[in-house]
Amino acid sequence: MRVAIHQPNFLPWIGFFDKWRKSDVLILLDDAQLPKKGGSWTNRCRIADTHNETQFWLSVPVQRPPSSTQAINRSLVDNSQMWARTAYNRLAASYASLPGGPVILEEVKVLFSHRYDLLVELNRAGLDALGRLLGLSFDRVVLASDMGIRTTGTERLRDLVKCVGGSEYLSGQGSSSYLEPNVLEDSGIRVVWQRLQGFSNTVSYPTPNTLGLSVVDLIARCGPVEARRVLENL
Repeated sequence: MRVAIHQPNFLPWIGFFDKWRKSDVLILLDDAQLPKKGGSWTNRCRIADTHNETQFWLSVPVQRPPSSTQAINRSLVDNSQMWARTAYNRLAASYASLPGGPVILEEVKVLFSHRYDLLVELNRAGLDALGRLLGLSFDRVVLASDMGIRTTGTERLRDLVKCVGGSEYLSGQGSSSYLEPNVLEDSGIRVVWQRLQGFSNTVSYPTPNTLGLSVVDLIARCGPVEARRVLENL
């Protein structure tokens, strides 16, 4: 059984959904630490302005303690700011006229119409909505915080995989600088590296610098059916 592990990011890029699709279980690392300041993929994503093909950050404001870090699943959304309305309006201005624009904008409108106190709950709801459009089931998604694993580093990844009965760990290329494959392999867990060769070959996604953009962009440009085909051919 193949397992992937990823932080519960906000409206993430297609690589996140590729890991989800290619795994039997996706573990959301919801008890990882949010940075003390600035943004991360956990509370922001990249969006294209389709009128001039520039990109901008779409961010969720979060409350941070002044002198310490906090876990993602304890991070509060700063609902004192009217971020949801502003975020939706920016998305609508960019994507309303595109083939899949009405579909994805309706999903985002429903998502943003709810008040989420916890960032992780907002992100889980967003992943569920996007996953359904892409043919992925949230039934295969579990939270790391529910498992009670206290180890760190690669040992923690190993123990999370073992906890759900996994025999393979699907790792993104970005982890090659810190992952210790032998820690997993010595426990009988095979490391499989994620590859996205098919992404640059699709003819239905013409915008430049696509690898950093939220999958919202892909669905808006192509519609959910074609976006699913793109995903399945990665």
